[in-house]
Amino acid sequence: MSRWNTSCCLALGVLALLLAGESAARAAKKEKIPSREELKKAVDLFFARRADYEPQGMILRSHVEELLEDFRRRGWKVPYARTILIRTVQDDEYLAEKLYTARGRKFMRRVAKYEHAFDIMDRLIKIPDGKKILSRLINEPGGSKLIKYMATDKGGKNLQKMLTRVPGGKNFMEPTGRIYTKEQLLEELDKRFEKKRRAAKSRKMKNRFSRR
Repeated sequence: MSRWNTSCCLALGVLALLLAGESAARAAKKEKIPSREELKKAVDLFFARRADYEPQGMILRSHVEELLEDFRRRGWKVPYARTILIRTVQDDEYLAEKLYTARGRKFMRRVAKYEHAFDIMDRLIKIPDGKKILSRLINEPGGSKLIKYMATDKGGKNLQKMLTRVPGGKNFMEPTGRIYTKEQLLEELDKRFEKKRRAAKSRKMKNRFSRR
């Protein structure tokens, strides 16, 4: 390769790097990062407008997909959004299908206030006859009392411990790690945007000092 060709390739390489840097800088400037207050307001408004969402109940994957699309239109890019989606309950899962019936909605309203209530139900349907048990709890008067007992009472904790010994119940006492509620979703979204807020603040400080 001649010197001219080598120099030309080097020049083109440098130019490409410069253009890439300018493009990244422009993208960083254009990107919008919501404050904690803006994020909460957007999430609350989105769910308040949805007729298929049970207030204080369990959110579904379709809800989150549409919320992320709403964010995209606002110019808010959620880091690794896919990893949030895979932690939500799909619309066609047994738990979603049972809880989003007329009786299931009433049941949700009664149990949603108890910590880890959705984790307990999700674990319950994984053990033998667990689906039948949940169905009975939803459809029979006072069924929500068992979830309350398991979530809040010492005896309920002992029951959970016993269920760790049955097939499919190994981790019954542990949270599933899934995102079940609007509050859990908001917490996860804010955590991710907070990293962006800090990075943007750091860039701003560096630019300020570089101009001095």
